[in-house]
Amino acid sequence: MTTGVVIDYGNWHLSLGRRFRSLKLWFVLRGFGVEGFQANVRKVGRHQILWNLVQFSAVCMQCISLNNSFVEHIRACPIFELVTPPSFALSVFRLVPGSAGNREDLESINALNRAFYSELRARPDIALTHTSIGGVFCLRFAVGSFRTEQSDIDNAWMTIREAGEKTLGYDRDHPYVAFAEKYNT
Repeated sequence: MTTGVVIDYGNWHLSLGRRFRSLKLWFVLRGFGVEGFQANVRKVGRHQILWNLVQFSAVCMQCISLNNSFVEHIRACPIFELVTPPSFALSVFRLVPGSAGNREDLESINALNRAFYSELRARPDIALTHTSIGGVFCLRFAVGSFRTEQSDIDNAWMTIREAGEKTLGYDRDHPYVAFAEKYNT
């Protein structure tokens, strides 16, 4: 028998702060030893390490560029807004009602965004996380893979936009009519 409580394992992870990065180094040193680590670095060669850093830098720039493409989609769509400025390959955004007057009721907008997040979580083709910043419930979109391409960003955007429109009750033939009736705007 279930109690109706569902555990969200999506937020169970080690943080990527300074302590965790040092722990990763400690595991490598513990596993290989200092001499083994030094031998591996010598075997790979300095030029290979530098080349890996150049490749990593290029991947970072690609992820930032793809995130900027996503940000442009958010800025161009009236039903979304950025909650914070984009940071590297991370965007924090939320779904907002069509008129500025509706933005004053934080609790109803947070409930709307929770429903929006639930809509996205039910989909197998996208994985976003959520957060709360200053009491504002919002979603996080991160580009972090070297395999990510512009088509992936465009597909993610279409999925997010469709889920947002569905959450708002948006009808393409009569924009915001269903939402206006639902929220008395």
